[in-house]
Amino acid sequence: MAVRLFARGSDGKVIVCTGGASALTMTDYLDKPKKNIASLHFHSGFSYMSLLGDPVTVSIAFPYRAAVTHAGSGKKPSSYSVPTSGSQTYDVATHNLGYYPFATSSRGVNQVTPTLPLQTSGASLRLVNVTMDTAKVFISEQWVTYINALDALTESFTVWTFRNPE
Repeated sequence: MAVRLFARGSDGKVIVCTGGASALTMTDYLDKPKKNIASLHFHSGFSYMSLLGDPVTVSIAFPYRAAVTHAGSGKKPSSYSVPTSGSQTYDVATHNLGYYPFATSSRGVNQVTPTLPLQTSGASLRLVNVTMDTAKVFISEQWVTYINALDALTESFTVWTFRNPE
């Protein structure tokens, strides 16, 4: 089905929609966008998120995470692996919006999704996610080591921060 652009000069409303070839249908789309949301790609009456500014690219050096082994006691010396875990946040950008904005990130061409497995080594793994507070955007790291250590790793991330709709 064709995608159409329609603008009404009397009030300046604009839509991009699928279908709606008649003037009556276009008027319905303009006047009742929520009712016709399935056919609308854009409506000038809706509030949309906008980028805060240019994306920020940052390179983060994730440190070596050691696997932990404990020595056993008794007649026969032995050792055993112990799972360890932790987290760390890395500052990426300052936005000072005063609220928790939406932000998304990519590593190369791949989007960073919540708890993205960034690195694995046997049963050990390092996860990353983009997080934010009311003033800053961070890359958050969580790791678990068991038997195998996690080598140090440097990765670049590009982060986009969005303003709330106004």
